[in-house]
Amino acid sequence: MTTMWIDDRCGASLEQAGLATFEQVMATTAGRCLRVLADRENWYLESSRHTLCAVRLEADGKADGTRSVPATIGMYLKKHRARTWWTRMAAALGLVPPASPGRVEAENAIALRSLGIEVMPLTAFGEKLHADGRLESFLLSEELQGYCELQDLIARRFADVKRGAWGVGRGSPHASRLTPHASLRRLIVQVADIARRFHAAGFNHRDFYCCHFLAKETSPDCFDVRLIDLQRVQRRRWFRRRWIVKDLAQLASMSPDEQVGCREKILFLRTYLGVKKLRWQDKRLVRAVLAKLSAIRRRMKKRGQSPFVRSTLRAVPANGDCPRFFMGRKGPGTPLPATRHKS
Repeated sequence: MTTMWIDDRCGASLEQAGLATFEQVMATTAGRCLRVLADRENWYLESSRHTLCAVRLEADGKADGTRSVPATIGMYLKKHRARTWWTRMAAALGLVPPASPGRVEAENAIALRSLGIEVMPLTAFGEKLHADGRLESFLLSEELQGYCELQDLIARRFADVKRGAWGVGRGSPHASRLTPHASLRRLIVQVADIARRFHAAGFNHRDFYCCHFLAKETSPDCFDVRLIDLQRVQRRRWFRRRWIVKDLAQLASMSPDEQVGCREKILFLRTYLGVKKLRWQDKRLVRAVLAKLSAIRRRMKKRGQSPFVRSTLRAVPANGDCPRFFMGRKGPGTPLPATRHKS
């Protein structure tokens, strides 16, 4: 049984690129391979899409109409392959197979977007259970052009914050109307609000590092922040504290200490908890997060890794990262849109 869904905006471009069917997507090598493991592959692809733009006269600069102009866009492709006892049993008995990694990430993206949490643009998804019990799936997402990992944006945009420079932060493409401190605090409040709504909805990420937040300064002191790499996201009703503590500790482990000091961290906590002053129960949560943060940094130090650099994945663009295979059964339960192809 094969299931495939394609965004209506991308159907023509995928068909032109030879990616209109499940078999074509899983077999494609027309791109740059980022990583190959036993059960998954990460690829970077390029596709052409026609967009409408205004045609202007050079004489007076007035619009003279619109026309379709081809534009090249980048896409990240995750391919997953697995064969377990569950998939073999499902294939032999004609049962519904367990949720594939591609489906889990697609459903998570749709559920989070419905809650107003911005994620990577979803282009296509597909899964197929073969007669021998082999479960294949893929997820195709559009590249977020101009975005970078959160810790890189903070380090570059606010490089002079601790040095007392009150002009435009180094690396900013815009003329700032706020001081660098005020602009940084606005960004921290925005990230804290995303984390608050994400956890309040019952989700936990399990890889809630800064590198899985992609950010871009869209206008002076205004930032667009996207949450990515949703394959391991879970939605739980009970026993959630451990996972919330882990998420917050992972986020803190990669925050640049030079720019994100004690005041900024307290601002994050107050925004995340929705309080003006930390209560005693809030301080218990903070102590648990600090203990988990110490454990994460000890483990990184033992492995010879920097807490601020994904040394094992630095060569892989963040939007195509897929750190660990997860054949989860605790998906969010959000139905996908109507499938384009099903047989």
